[in-house]
Formats: sequence, structure tokens, C-alpha cells
Amino acid sequence: MVMKSFLIIINEKIMKKVLLGLGVLAAGGMLSGCDQMQLNQNKVQDQTQVTAQNGTQVVPGQGRGRNFVQSDYVVDSSDNVQPHTLLETAKKGDLSAEEKAGLIQMREEEKLAHDVYVTMYQKWGLNVFNNISSSEQTHTDTIKYLLDKYGIEDPVKDTTVGKFTDPQMKELYDSLVEQGSKSMIDALKVGATVEDLDIKDLEELLSKTDNEDIQIAYQNLNKGSRNHIRAFVRNLERNGETYTPQFISQERFNEIIAGDQEKGVADAQGKAIGNGGQGQGQGVRQGHGRGRKIK
Repeated sequence: MVMKSFLIIINEKIMKKVLLGLGVLAAGGMLSGCDQMQLNQNKVQDQTQVTAQNGTQVVPGQGRGRNFVQSDYVVDSSDNVQPHTLLETAKKGDLSAEEKAGLIQMREEEKLAHDVYVTMYQKWGLNVFNNISSSEQTHTDTIKYLLDKYGIEDPVKDTTVGKFTDPQMKELYDSLVEQGSKSMIDALKVGATVEDLDIKDLEELLSKTDNEDIQIAYQNLNKGSRNHIRAFVRNLERNGETYTPQFISQERFNEIIAGDQEKGVADAQGKAIGNGGQGQGQGVRQGHGRGRKIK
């Protein structure tokens, strides 16, 4: 269940108002047509140089009145375990009421991430939202697989963006979209906040299940969320901005951000199998988070 305290944090703490554009005063009157043309050509040339040197895309003049530098992020194919592989062969155990509630929660929470990112991509056109929204779709599909496996009723009755069974999830979606619509910087901070929350919830839920198949699903979703928060923070840093964690501890946040993109599928203990990679050193951590509790 998404607690109302999260909405209070969203509205009061995490987002700063960003200046939307800077006025330009031209001393000595209007520029001539030739001068203006040359100025425009110089702007295009400058943007091309930034793209060539940094391997990034420059989005001119949106969000903060200056060029916005967008770093590329390619979703790794292992950001989510495929249900027909590891989960099919994983052991199925008895399901507690707490484990059942956790699966229901994460089904809509992963849909929340997908829907927010789809909306932010439509608003700002940043590749990071388009790429990660695809990964979030596989996340919510994985939880759906487990719901079907255990015979649990799916809370997602309507897959339309912004539609949720839990009214608090709908309220949260509306709040995040409102904040992220202020500027591209705010949108990226919303993205980091969603992943921050996901990591916190997944690590708590992992501590409350001993079912191998659920552990595998949560470990892989958590690995994907760590990759995603790195991508959002990387975009913020390229534009001179930072993100302060709201749910996981600063220590845990620093540890995740310092790591490289994680490769390979994770096992029930969070260790990478297949491609190996940074995931072997991350896994699930307990006792470092803050924010809302799972009831």
C-alpha cells in the first residue's frame, strides 16, 4: 500500500522550482538579419560539438532556459528476468498473506513507474524515459506471471496509462506527473524518486519472503531499478543538478551510484549469472532505508 506520507514528501520536499527561460537583453538595439543568422549558425555548431565530444544529445532551450544535455541510456536485456526461463524452474513455496500483499503492491507500483515514464517521454521527449518505460513494462509483466502462478487476482484491471485500482496509487501518479511537468530537471528527479522508492520497497519485500521464485523476480527488478536510478542521476549530473534520496539511505544511494551498469540475470541471492557484472556486489541490503514501511 502506498502511504499518504509519500505524497507529503513529494509535495513538500523533493522538487525545487526551476527557472523556465532567461530573458536576453540586446544592448544597442535589434540584431541585423545577417547577424542573427550567424548567431543561429553558431548555436547549431556549438550543439553539434557537444554531441560529438560527449556522445550525448543536446535539447536546446527546454526546461531551464539553456541547452539541456541528455545522456543516452540503453536498457540492458537482463534488466528483467524472463518468466518462461528462471521463474518456471524456480521452486514454488507456500505463500503467506504478507507475500501475497507484496506481489499485489509491486504489480501496480511497477505499472506506476511505466506510466509515469511514458507520460514524461510524451511531455519532454527524453530518450531515458522511453527506454526505461520499456523495461518497466517487463517488470510489471513479471509480477503478473507470479500472480497467475499463485492464483492471485490481478489488481490491474485496466492497462491504460494512469489507470489504477488502488486510489492512492492514482493519487501518487497524478502528483508525480504534476511535479515532472514543471521542467525536464524536475522530470528526471521524479524518475529518480520512483526508482528510489522501488529499491526501498523491493529490499523490504525481499527480507519478507523465502520463496525462490519471488526472490528471483524481486532481485532482478531491484537490479533494474539500480540501473535506472543511475541513468536518471547521470542525466541530472550532466546538467549540473543532483538528487537527494528520499527513501533509501544516503549511504546505500552512494553505493549504488558509484557502481557501473549491472549486467546479467540475478539469482535468488542477487548474484549475477550469465554475463556477470556489478550485480554480484550489490544484491539486497536491509536496514538502511527510510521512508514508508510495508504493512
